[in-house]
Formats: sequence, C-alpha cells, structure tokens
Amino acid sequence: MSSKPDSYMPFYWKDFWEAVKGWPDCAIVGYQMALTYYWFHNHCEGLKDDEQTLRRICSREKDEWNSCRELIFDNDKFFRLDVNGLWQQRRAKELWDISNARYEAAVQRATAGAAKRWNK
Repeated sequence: MSSKPDSYMPFYWKDFWEAVKGWPDCAIVGYQMALTYYWFHNHCEGLKDDEQTLRRICSREKDEWNSCRELIFDNDKFFRLDVNGLWQQRRAKELWDISNARYEAAVQRATAGAAKRWNK
C-alpha cells in the first residue's frame, strides 16, 4: 500500500538548485523550511500571511528576514498569495494532490481486496 502523503515529500533536487541558484544560504534554507512545513505540517493548505509566523517557519533571524522573504514569498515563482490570504506553492500543492489521490486509491483497493477475501 502507498504511504500516507504526509510521510514522504517528493523533492526534485536538480530543479530546486536551479531555482535557487545565486540565492544567499539564509534564503535557501528558509525556502526548504517553508516547503517542508507546508507539506508535512500544513498538508499544503497554505501558510498564513503573518510576518512573525513565516519568519519562524523559515527559521530566519530578524536581520536577514527581509531579504529572504522577498525571495521565498515572491508572489510569482515560489510562494504565491492566494485570494484567501494564504501563501501557496503551486508545484508542492500539485504533488500533494497527486500523492493524496494515489493514497486514497490504494486504500480503496485494499478495502475492496479485504472485503473480497473475507466475504464482506
């Protein structure tokens, strides 16, 4: 059976490093932190548009936050603010939906197989 979507996040390293090429280390780590929080803790529901919360999620110090925030939450290529005031990451959300659909299909197959086997 497939593992639950929140137990594994697909990560495309080559694409990631190409996307953040030239970024300062603080922004790269902050972006990784935001992505993992968005996937594992938030289940791709969106990050609240709150400076303190976003800074804590990204584990950035106050003095480096502004330059990091501008790169990570750019409202275009990386995280985008939706109509509900939540930051979304398009590719992660698409992969979450695919992973969730695969998991649900696996659960249905397992349930059907168990019912067939046990005549229920």
